[in-house]
Amino acid sequence: MPDLESPMPVPEMQADSMTRPPEAAAVSIAIVGIGSIFPKSSNTREFWRLIVHGRDAISDVPDTHWSPDDFFDPDPKTPDHVYCRRGGFLPVMDFDPSEFGIPPAILEATDSSQLLGLVVAKMALTDAGYGPDGGRRFDRQRTSVILGVTGTQELTI
Repeated sequence: MPDLESPMPVPEMQADSMTRPPEAAAVSIAIVGIGSIFPKSSNTREFWRLIVHGRDAISDVPDTHWSPDDFFDPDPKTPDHVYCRRGGFLPVMDFDPSEFGIPPAILEATDSSQLLGLVVAKMALTDAGYGPDGGRRFDRQRTSVILGVTGTQELTI
């Protein structure tokens, strides 16, 4: 069984199979931390435990989401309905807007995927040793956080 406490090895990239413009040749990047939220996994460690133990993260629709009886239709072409009763649902995550300098009054107009992105970015920085509890210093002008989102995300206000 893999050691979930140690960092995972990163595969080396084959430089000879890639081409890059001359101006990019002097630019170095590093992936130094990771953060994630998946169904039944509120962080990367929990996600890998699911994988290692072969657990299924697909579940019935939680009561907090919607009633499958109200929105289910076996025909996927039926508008405003779902054609399945199970799915991968993210766990409930605590979010303190003041931690990110966000006034609580604007939360209603903020897409939840943006808020989750902030939580995951904080996880990645903490994982890399740049956390709020005396983490390492870094040049914020030369630092980026890249977020990956899957699915069809719509901003709704």
